[in-house]
Amino acid sequence: MTVQKDNSRITIRAMVAGAIFSGIFAALTVYFSNVKAVYASASQIPVLPYILLCVTALLINPICRLVRFIRPFSPAEILIVFVMGMVSAGVSTFGLSAQIVPVIGNLMNEHWNNAQS
Repeated sequence: MTVQKDNSRITIRAMVAGAIFSGIFAALTVYFSNVKAVYASASQIPVLPYILLCVTALLINPICRLVRFIRPFSPAEILIVFVMGMVSAGVSTFGLSAQIVPVIGNLMNEHWNNAQS
């Protein structure tokens, strides 16, 4: 009798990796859009999660299989990290920072912030 591993589970390491990459993607997306004027998620399909998906499939998993010290990511784990990165990178520009950053910058504007407004 052979025992099959369940590769369709959501693991803690996938959630932790997804949270880490979500923060990184959100920070990079806001930085690129505000400082460099490069919109990495202009069409609500961000580029950074796709880069991570290719890097994971082409580099990280084969290296983990060779080393055998760290278990390679299962397809379900890769998908969880990918989806978490997609949501954070898309929302961070047009859903959040595009509205908040101008407001924060104009809080001390004496012409707009007067007794009448």
